[in-house]
Amino acid sequence: MDVIARMPRILFGDQGRGVFLFLFWGCAAAILFFSVTPGTVQQSVTGDEGLLTADQGFYIHSLAYSVLLLLGVLAFQKLFGVSIAVLAYSCFCECLQIFIPFRKFNPDDMMANGFGILFALVLFGFVKFLAKEKT
Repeated sequence: MDVIARMPRILFGDQGRGVFLFLFWGCAAAILFFSVTPGTVQQSVTGDEGLLTADQGFYIHSLAYSVLLLLGVLAFQKLFGVSIAVLAYSCFCECLQIFIPFRKFNPDDMMANGFGILFALVLFGFVKFLAKEKT
């Protein structure tokens, strides 16, 4: 059995997949919420006094989509399918901002989302490589 397929059960017992499903959908909802709310709402939630710098925004986007992909793969056990779905979701959330008056579409954000997805894929590859080395 694949190490990624065993991970939910190792971490959370028989309810492992359900925990990751809950976390995945919660993370997806949080990303959507922060994608469509004005910066003032985000500042009140995060406690940040000013707007994010470009570097901070890049890291936040990358981290959010890395976590979403990691949770999705652990919940659904499909690396390729979840990767495509998360990439499409990142495009959807970014394109949705075109229609919201106080938000704007930013291609740099999409690049950061893609980087986060790529980082999670590399992390999964590394975990699989380490699991093969042990056997």
